[in-house]
Amino acid sequence: EEFVCEPPMITRHTSKMFVMEGQEVSLRCKSIGDPEPSTHWVSPDGKLIGNTSRTICYENGSLDILKASVKDSGKFTCIASNAAGEATAPVELVVNPSPHFDPKLDPDPGPSDIPTSIKSNASGGQARSDLQRVSVSDLTSSSATIRWPPQNHIPGVRMYQIQYNSSTDDILIY
Repeated sequence: EEFVCEPPMITRHTSKMFVMEGQEVSLRCKSIGDPEPSTHWVSPDGKLIGNTSRTICYENGSLDILKASVKDSGKFTCIASNAAGEATAPVELVVNPSPHFDPKLDPDPGPSDIPTSIKSNASGGQARSDLQRVSVSDLTSSSATIRWPPQNHIPGVRMYQIQYNSSTDDILIY
């Protein structure tokens, strides 16, 4: 028997979506191919999107943004890939500022979902205010020391996820 691969083809996708700031949004991307393609999403700023406390990527090609921010506006890219190749589709997201959404009451998590601090006091230990936070110290080009408080002090936290990327390829590693 002959093994023949079929390159991915995106059959349906969200083309343009309008939401208000603070709302949940689902972007869809359906693809076919042989073997079954895997789907990835790239943000408007060119970064690969992974599962975080704010985004969920599903195996069926959907991407959920749990609380849209005006900063999320732009052209997302859906990438379906398998051994035979890849296909891409643009998905435009427009997040309109909401007059009822106050970012001061619900601050934007920024580029990381984990609050970090690289400051330490002169003795090398952590400052008192950092005892309840995740902190990063002793940074070098290939290592960092990460400290976090006991989880019983933070209701609802069951684990921490560490993500990093290399400046040579911008792929996030978890």
